[in-house]
Amino acid sequence: MRCDEADEADAAARLALLPGPTSDSQLENWLRRFMPERTYAGLLSGDQGALMGSQRGVGYLVNLDSTPGKASYGGGTHWCSAFAFRSPPAVIGWYDSLGNPPPQSFTNQARKTNRCILSNNARDQRYDSQGDAQCGQRAVFALKTMAEKGIAGFEELLGGLPARVRG
Repeated sequence: MRCDEADEADAAARLALLPGPTSDSQLENWLRRFMPERTYAGLLSGDQGALMGSQRGVGYLVNLDSTPGKASYGGGTHWCSAFAFRSPPAVIGWYDSLGNPPPQSFTNQARKTNRCILSNNARDQRYDSQGDAQCGQRAVFALKTMAEKGIAGFEELLGGLPARVRG
């Protein structure tokens, strides 16, 4: 194993073991380091789906908090990920560890650009009063999988999780 491979494996292991909530800066640093080049486009809040435009081959980490500026300053409510696949070009992958559909702004943008959204339809994470603070880490993993392996990788990631197509 090369030194840089060991560093990447070590960093990934540390990220997977982080207790408690993960900040946006931790997640963004990890994405910038481990995502394939030019595939990570940045952070969006839940009401910024229109900013996806008609781009292909790029993904976003999305915080469902719609409060202006809050997601970008360490606050927020829940992390998800969205990826506009290159092929097939009419599909956006949406991953939410709680299995919720994408916000209306993302659905509207998909319709506007003649794309459909493929998303998981079941929980991949527990939710209790303590909160499972791994939604950010799960969203990062899903985004990295979509960028590296395309729609086939996303479908593989969904595995046994029921999926839905919208749009």
